[in-house]
Amino acid sequence: NYSAVTMSDAVNGGLVAAAPTSSGLDPVELFGLASAQPLASVSFGDDDAQIPAQCLAISPDGTNLFAVSEVNGISTFHAVPLTLPPAAPAFTSGAQANVVAGEASSVAVTTSGSPAASLTESGALPPGLTFTPGLDGAATISGMAAAGDSGNYPILVTATSTSGITTEDLTVTVDPVPTITSPSTETFTNNVAGYFTLTADGSPAPSFTESGTLPAGLVFTDYGNGTAAISGFPAQSSGGRYPVTVTVDNGTANPSSQTLEITVFGPPSITSPSSIGPSNSASSS
Repeated sequence: NYSAVTMSDAVNGGLVAAAPTSSGLDPVELFGLASAQPLASVSFGDDDAQIPAQCLAISPDGTNLFAVSEVNGISTFHAVPLTLPPAAPAFTSGAQANVVAGEASSVAVTTSGSPAASLTESGALPPGLTFTPGLDGAATISGMAAAGDSGNYPILVTATSTSGITTEDLTVTVDPVPTITSPSTETFTNNVAGYFTLTADGSPAPSFTESGTLPAGLVFTDYGNGTAAISGFPAQSSGGRYPVTVTVDNGTANPSSQTLEITVFGPPSITSPSSIGPSNSASSS
């Protein structure tokens, strides 16, 4: 049965909220006084009590002032509703949101203001994503963008409360999963210079990594622009098959891998006899 007070009343009365603690409460300190010193007087119901400032807290959402008082050795917990002053809604989340094609995504849209605003959206979202208004001036864009989709989807988000209306242009960008587009096999020849180019699609351009044993004389080089190379002179004794794994990653999606089989052949050789013997002579008569 406590009458509501405004946040300005609390501030004018000598209270200020600090950052939330792990307990979910905001410690309150006195203006110009050490936190251990008591307030001059705080009235809760019919009780007047000297309450140390460290026993006061404001809830993270700013809706309640909590206090513990002690009168004649009896501790009492108090919760006083706080009425925040009106404030027009303002977007606190960014104007750019990125999701990955074919992967589950969830993007939070948040606002500040008093009272909390309701959010609506207009415009075409990527297929597979939905806009869901929530509580406390928030909403969520979630779902799974269609595999193979990519590009920008501009939408308009509107925050409405009794304190005003605010809009934000929000761009939802679908990033494609990086995909290796080069062949999965390549051949080299002993002691002959060779060069194999690896390529991949993706935005931003992915980088390549390689794992496994390459033939002696060959090296792997990533160019950081969606291409890489395996090149060099295979050693004379390196003939055979070499399965290695190449992986692409652009930081926006799960990496994509491919098994690449490298085959090294020996140099061409002549298989015909090295000399020709005399032809049979015609038998004498």
